[in-house]
Amino acid sequence: MKRLLTKLALAGLAFSVAGCGAKPDNKLQTNAAAENTTPTTLSLYVQGVQLTDAEFQNFFVEPLKKKLPYITIQLVRDGKGSSPEDLVASGSFPDLVFTSNVSLFRYKKLDVIQDVSSLMKEQSFDASRIQPVVMDAIRSYAGQGETIALPFSLNVAALLYNKDIFDKFGVTYPKDLMTWDDITELSRKLTRQDQGVDYVGFDPGFPDNIGGGLTIDYVDPKTGKANLDNEQWRKVLNTMKQMYEIPGYITGKDTYSYGTAVFLKEKKLAMFATWLDQFIGKLEDMHKKGDIINWDVASFPNYKEALGKGREVDVHLLAVSKLSKHKEQAFRVVKEVLTDEVQTLVSRSGRVSALANPEMTKGFGADLESLKGKHIEGIFKTVPAKLRVPSEFDVDFARAQLREAGKNVALQKADVNTALRQAQEAADKMIASELEKRKK
Repeated sequence: MKRLLTKLALAGLAFSVAGCGAKPDNKLQTNAAAENTTPTTLSLYVQGVQLTDAEFQNFFVEPLKKKLPYITIQLVRDGKGSSPEDLVASGSFPDLVFTSNVSLFRYKKLDVIQDVSSLMKEQSFDASRIQPVVMDAIRSYAGQGETIALPFSLNVAALLYNKDIFDKFGVTYPKDLMTWDDITELSRKLTRQDQGVDYVGFDPGFPDNIGGGLTIDYVDPKTGKANLDNEQWRKVLNTMKQMYEIPGYITGKDTYSYGTAVFLKEKKLAMFATWLDQFIGKLEDMHKKGDIINWDVASFPNYKEALGKGREVDVHLLAVSKLSKHKEQAFRVVKEVLTDEVQTLVSRSGRVSALANPEMTKGFGADLESLKGKHIEGIFKTVPAKLRVPSEFDVDFARAQLREAGKNVALQKADVNTALRQAQEAADKMIASELEKRKK
């Protein structure tokens, strides 16, 4: 009703001005004509990120009913027979894609993602509302100043810890802005056996976790070769080696990483630095079932020279399909879910908004019982580190070999220099082989 009254008022104003002999307001007419209110059904494809049915209703369906009632949106999930490649082949690729920046090269290869720069201009979307480091990260995947997606939310990392284990051994809880050396010393105090139970102080995860706040390229953008055998990754693997060598950390032939299950279910891991999107939903589900873990959170650790920075920018984003017949309406959906109103709901549900508005962090997780009383402000003591220069060979080639190097240091007690040299050589061979295949 409010929209209708506004349009009628504007139309009346235009008529009145025209009746007085003045020229019509072309800008006003252009904006009014720009919004096509023909009933339209759009499809949203979810791949590589989490979006529950309830979140789909809260963040997309309900807001559209209020603000864009002529648009109906349907959900399509990635799965068997519905991969991006399957949908392109069948001619049923959706209008919108909800994915992460890591997957952008996959969609670029399929040539299905629309540069929305012109749509942003036509629909007066103000990109300055989004954190600059986030927009820079997205645009780095496109080149030539294109904007091939906009951020729905950020994935941020933090240090989760089990207070019961700290209390059991009389160790002071972690603080915000600790270094990896600080974490290593805490881990020494907490990695021990007690009454037949093996406790682990800290699980470093993969090298890209510990080095995630240093913005280290996996692939050299100048040479196109892997960028693994260097001082930065040596520093990271040496840090991890110190963690692996703590007595009691490695207790079996194949166990060098403990992860989610040991922290949440077995409750034998004292600290875990990880992406929050992998945990908040699980913690809330556990809380609802009465399976309570006495946990809290601190800011993501880093090296001394980079304190205050978290892991590299990791974005859950929305992209408009090149194949859509309704690009204008699809972008209106993107624009709507990026309003302060919807983003406030996103933040209250435990997702970090990518908007630059500082108010977005104040209500973070307010609708989740599992986050009540937690040190939420610690999460925001760091800002995302600048994204490395992305390469299509990052994940499956260079990063995969880097992780293999970390495994060799942990289980084979490999020399760090040797492990990285071998990783570099293996990644370079994989990249060269892939490039050779493309020539055929």
